[in-house]
Amino acid sequence: MATKKSATKARSKKTSSKKKKTAKKKSSGASKASGKSKTQLRIEELSSGAQNLMLANLGLYGKVLDELQNQLKRAKSTIDEARKGAGAKNQELISRGEKLLQQIKDLLKKSGAPATRQLDKQIADLRSALDRMRKKIPK
Repeated sequence: MATKKSATKARSKKTSSKKKKTAKKKSSGASKASGKSKTQLRIEELSSGAQNLMLANLGLYGKVLDELQNQLKRAKSTIDEARKGAGAKNQELISRGEKLLQQIKDLLKKSGAPATRQLDKQIADLRSALDRMRKKIPK
């Protein structure tokens, strides 16, 4: 009887292993069917990743554009402020230049140096004298 039981157990093991093999075959067939869906899922994941990458780049472009617009606004406001104060600054520089010119004229009078017009006339006279001398020298 013990041999019959062990033989029965052996048969049941063989049968169960055959069932497992067929079950495995069925699952491999099912995996082929699900393999297509896995491929499809993978394609969808890649498409989703590519779309997210494109959206991230678009978002970055938007941020850069916003920052450039903010910098432009700041630059325009700085230029406008400078233009508002330019008239006063310009007038201040003109009056400073006039004072310096007067100081230079006073110094030239004190030193006895000829005035600008006199100096220009003396230079013109010197040039004409040089031209007359050149004409006298034979070539």
